[in-house]
Amino acid sequence: RICRSCWELGSNSAPKLHHSLVLFGYALRPEVLSQARSWCQQADLCLVLGSSLTVNPAARLPLECLQDGKGRLIICNLQPTPRDLKASMRLFADADTLMSMLMRELQVPVPDWSVQRRIRLLKSANSSNEALVRLEPLDSLGNQLSHLKSVRVCSNSIIDREPFDVPFGADLELTFFGHFDEPPIRLKLPPPSGSSLASELRLRFDVDRRQWLVTAIAEDGSDVDSGRFVTPSTLTHFDPGTRLCYTGDSWSTEEQWTSGSCDTFQHTAASKNSGLLGQLQMKLFYRFTHSGLLNEVNPRQYCLTARNVNLGTDGAQLMGHNDSYLIAKTPGLEQDLDFNRNYSFYMLARHNMTSGYNFYHRIQQCNGTKSSNTWAKNSRTMYAYFHWMNGYFRYQRWSAYNLFTNDDSIKLISVGYAYAANAESVKFYFNGSISYAEPTRNGSIGSAAASRFGCLKLGYSLRNDWSFKGLIRCYGMSSRSLTGSEFQLLQDYCSMG
Repeated sequence: RICRSCWELGSNSAPKLHHSLVLFGYALRPEVLSQARSWCQQADLCLVLGSSLTVNPAARLPLECLQDGKGRLIICNLQPTPRDLKASMRLFADADTLMSMLMRELQVPVPDWSVQRRIRLLKSANSSNEALVRLEPLDSLGNQLSHLKSVRVCSNSIIDREPFDVPFGADLELTFFGHFDEPPIRLKLPPPSGSSLASELRLRFDVDRRQWLVTAIAEDGSDVDSGRFVTPSTLTHFDPGTRLCYTGDSWSTEEQWTSGSCDTFQHTAASKNSGLLGQLQMKLFYRFTHSGLLNEVNPRQYCLTARNVNLGTDGAQLMGHNDSYLIAKTPGLEQDLDFNRNYSFYMLARHNMTSGYNFYHRIQQCNGTKSSNTWAKNSRTMYAYFHWMNGYFRYQRWSAYNLFTNDDSIKLISVGYAYAANAESVKFYFNGSISYAEPTRNGSIGSAAASRFGCLKLGYSLRNDWSFKGLIRCYGMSSRSLTGSEFQLLQDYCSMG
């Protein structure tokens, strides 16, 4: 049962609509329950994810796997369940963490999750026998699902209930219920004299980038030129060759895109921090292999500028001198780096393991050289330097030893550090392992406002030979003290195609 009422019976006495959801007090259909029992009885392994196993008949299903003593039961839930003693393995963990580890062990990549919808296009007619197109909303499996809230026709007429019958050739704007903060889609259906008519539209919404991808499908199942049907919201594009950002729609040719600086993306809607980046409370995140200089958390904020850096599909290649770096103005970020705040930084990079310094980042004055936060590697040791402002006025250096090899090899490394304000501790992440750091320096500094340190520089050092030389694929900052498994999730996200 869902909250909306049946429109055809009026709004006062209309009953609630029923769908494929099963609420408390409602029974499963007998054929569904029978099929579930059959599958459990045949299974060698039953994996329970995030269920309290307290509501029947679903709570009894895992026991069907244990009939005849052949099957095994594994339960993953943060709280105890009544079936724990029956389990061969009991895991107190998040389901996402467990499945990420399992898929990594199986060497099966986890694809980005996206919202998928379908709209069937049917020929219809009104009382005047005028040819119309009926938009029939479906879920990704082809079942009826009322995911359209309204359809605007020719910028003035709005249809806010099914059936959605619209004229051929009309400019349409489809509005959704916003469960995933999805923006509207603009469509233009061809006239009936067109050479081909799509029988279905496939919609896929990327919740991280907040972009729609629409594919028109013909009756024979082949793709139709979607550009004739759909005009999505304005998209952004990064060209690694020119290091410029562009705006346009997904069917524009390269000449039709409008070039400009990344920090002029006034049209780009701010992200709602959905998906993994929202879950980990990332403040900024750059995937140079996918998004160029854009901050994927919010493309309107903290866009990087490259200086003597080669950007390509492999990442950002820095040259190893202090005139080769990436820089972004970060007003407001200093508030998240105070001594009484939790935060973390992460980087996926490739560089030489030889002795000497490699500076990962500096948070510093935009028109000066003083810094408030520095992260670097020296030989086999990783360092984090903090200069606390806002009344604390102290500096600390935290070190973790024997993390790196000390040779001339070039390796891909996954590194990070997390600061926990309550424990006043720092832990470093290196290629899947956590090492707790030691405070190796501690002292007082002069009074200074944290807001003076409003720029982030990647790969930069005051000393020419300490600057980063290598390839940066991903870099990000979280307002949480991340765990080792959460750093691993960021590494997996960086490695996705």
